[in-house]
Amino acid sequence: MIILYELKLIAYNNIRLETWIIIISAFMFLWLGTITVILSKDINKIPKSKTANREKLFSVITDNEKLIMLIIIIFTIIGSISAYYHWKELIERFGSVTNALIQSSIIYRLRVEGKISTGIPYLFGFVHASLVLGGIYSALKGKVSLFLLLPFIVLAIKSLAEVARAGMLLGIIEFSVSYLLFNQYIKSLEIRKVKVKIRNTIIGTIIVLSLFIGTIVIVKFFRAPVDNYKASTRTLQEWKGGVIFSPTIYMYLSSDIGILDAYLVDENEKNSFGQQTFFPLYRLLSKFSTVDKPSYYQKGYFIPIWSNTGTYLRDLLADFGYVGVFLFPFLLGLAITFFWYRFLINGSMISFIITIYLYIIIALSFLNIATRLGNWLIGFVILLVIVYVLRNNFKFKPYFANDKFSLNSTLSN
Repeated sequence: MIILYELKLIAYNNIRLETWIIIISAFMFLWLGTITVILSKDINKIPKSKTANREKLFSVITDNEKLIMLIIIIFTIIGSISAYYHWKELIERFGSVTNALIQSSIIYRLRVEGKISTGIPYLFGFVHASLVLGGIYSALKGKVSLFLLLPFIVLAIKSLAEVARAGMLLGIIEFSVSYLLFNQYIKSLEIRKVKVKIRNTIIGTIIVLSLFIGTIVIVKFFRAPVDNYKASTRTLQEWKGGVIFSPTIYMYLSSDIGILDAYLVDENEKNSFGQQTFFPLYRLLSKFSTVDKPSYYQKGYFIPIWSNTGTYLRDLLADFGYVGVFLFPFLLGLAITFFWYRFLINGSMISFIITIYLYIIIALSFLNIATRLGNWLIGFVILLVIVYVLRNNFKFKPYFANDKFSLNSTLSN
């Protein structure tokens, strides 16, 4: 997104040297963490006897495709209850779906101020968990099955009620990351390969992207129908009112490092230790009056247009200072590589789930830190619980017997 910012289709402020040093340093520490694990052991030198369990995983999942499909559908139904009650309240307050959509800007303001319910708390995380499983299922089948449109449809309905795009973006990333990682795992096996059904995959992808773009367009139309940025160039203004690309979409994709730069200049913003990184925990503790309830929406800045997301580096700076900017990316790179490496060696499904959610942090890092999103955390916990339950089920015990966390067992021959 740095390239988009530097295109200056909006007359953004120039990024200061200090900000560039922080961005580059964080990127280098991320790779340093990755390289640390890679250099510790060469996966190609691991004896084949040590990697037999990862091949068993493929057989276990293949034998239980219907169970995975059932879990996806059940999770989607559970999450849809939250979407239903969210829309129920909106209809009761505004009279109809149409009126609620027309009043989207008011609904958005009420949600920012915390004066309107967003459905049953924590329940919608089940839909996000289903999208991660949907990515795995799609890689396994070599196509995007039609029933997988259900969680995306529910996600779109919920996003319209929230008058927000972030949930839809998170869902697309969750599905994509799990699909790509599991597909990479299948390619690494020396057993039966999954034949990708290109036609079905293309059709499914087009439908999912259409839902994504359609939701964004509807939210944009009702919440902020005017793409009028005085600081934008004539080239950008030619895209005014565009469906796939517009000044508003360009601003959302490009402004974040400018906000990071503005945050570094501002010395008056207050933040408790770890408040952004562990935001769901702070919100939970606030219900017991242990801490003050933190605002979900961060302080915004004019750069010269107004925005309030400043990449995950802003969150790390606010929470842990400069130490966090260097230490967290290093630990993130180290953890991703370690758990992915462990998964490839012994097929630990717990390691695979952890790897997926750590990659989601990287995928969303251009906006903010993913750990502050309740649905990220809830989906993560739900899937860990599911793996634990399956591990204690008699049908899966033989496979999961070796699925124990151990640094020594992972890195030793």
